[in-house]
Amino acid sequence: MRRLKASPEQATLFNAGMVHQHDFDDVHDVAPCHPSSTSVLPSLAMAEAKGGVDGKAFITAVAIGNDLTSRVSLAVPGNVHDYPWFRAPVVGIFGATAAAASVVGANRAQILNAFGLTLPSVGGTWASLQHPGSNVRSLRDGLSYRNAVLAVELALRGI
Repeated sequence: MRRLKASPEQATLFNAGMVHQHDFDDVHDVAPCHPSSTSVLPSLAMAEAKGGVDGKAFITAVAIGNDLTSRVSLAVPGNVHDYPWFRAPVVGIFGATAAAASVVGANRAQILNAFGLTLPSVGGTWASLQHPGSNVRSLRDGLSYRNAVLAVELALRGI
């Protein structure tokens, strides 16, 4: 049997889409966001690509991602309906970047570069809730988290 393998970006996009579409992601009620899907999915994809990542490194990456996503979300005033953009992917991309960079052992310069590459990718939309029949829900968070993985991979290559 032939085993198919996805790139870290593809795996993150697919898994995040499935997790969010079926509402398997958690919610931080005080800081509206999905901290665990933000960090677990990019960490899994990057850990598999790197290979040899131990449990401590993986759990640390997830904790860093969860913490950063939650803190960024707490820094946004008001509630989620106060803005024309959706908070979860906008704040989640930063935690996803931190988790992905942590799990592969990126150095300080690579981490800073990854965040610099992540910033232009920030975005989110309410289309999945405001437009009947929209397919955006299955992609919205996945696109953001995939961009975080791509930013880390580029930073690891010196960009």
